[in-house]
Amino acid sequence: MNRYKNLRKRRGLTQLEASKILNVDQSTISKWEQDKAIPDIATLIKLADYFNTSIDYIVGRDSELINLKALDKDTSEIIKTVINLNSEQKSQILSIIKILASN
Repeated sequence: MNRYKNLRKRRGLTQLEASKILNVDQSTISKWEQDKAIPDIATLIKLADYFNTSIDYIVGRDSELINLKALDKDTSEIIKTVINLNSEQKSQILSIIKILASN
C-alpha cells in the first residue's frame, strides 16, 4: 500500500487526518502503509473516490495515477496530451500553470 501512502502525503494528510476521513483507526492506516494489512473493498472504493484514482492503481495493478474515465472528455484529453510531452515541455506547462494559479 505504498501508493496509498504517496497519495495521502500528496494531499498533505497525516495518518490521523486520513483515518478520520475514512472512518478507520490510525493504527489501521499505519498497517496499510507497512503492508501488514489491506483495506476491505468498501474502504478501497472510498480511497479511490477520495483520491480520484482507481482501485487498481491503489493496489499496484495499474500505473495510471489519474482515473481518466472519471473526468470529462476534454480534461481527459488534456491530461493524455500532457503525459506524452517530453520533460522540457512538461516543465514549460508547469510554469504556465503556476503563473495562472498566482493570478
